Amino acid sequence: MKTFKIVVALFSLVALGFVAGFYTNRYLVKQNISRVANMRYAKGFEESMYEKIHATDKQQTQIATSVEKYGEQIATVYQESRTKRRALMDSLRMEISPYLTQKQIEELDHFCYRFYTNPTKQTASN
Repeated sequence: MKTFKIVVALFSLVALGFVAGFYTNRYLVKQNISRVANMRYAKGFEESMYEKIHATDKQQTQIATSVEKYGEQIATVYQESRTKRRALMDSLRMEISPYLTQKQIEELDHFCYRFYTNPTKQTASN
């Protein structure tokens, strides 16, 4: 009976370790994804840039104008790219829809959903 209790205790500890590891990894991955996603926007890009180069307050003041300028450009390029991807997906859907069943069209709509959702809303809800 004593051996059984030890085995159960060890098994419980290992299981608890797996569960804790899983949720810790999940949390860290979500944080990393959010950080990368925020770089699509000027402010997120600026914050990431300063953090990555370990800029001092003085350096941030000195380079702020340049970082802001390029951050805005990067955000604009992202938005243009997103708009272009949406247009391409619309064209693809229109071209292939006549050849698909209703079920396939629904699956295609589900697949294309990520091209039409607002990334800010998506990150906020996760």
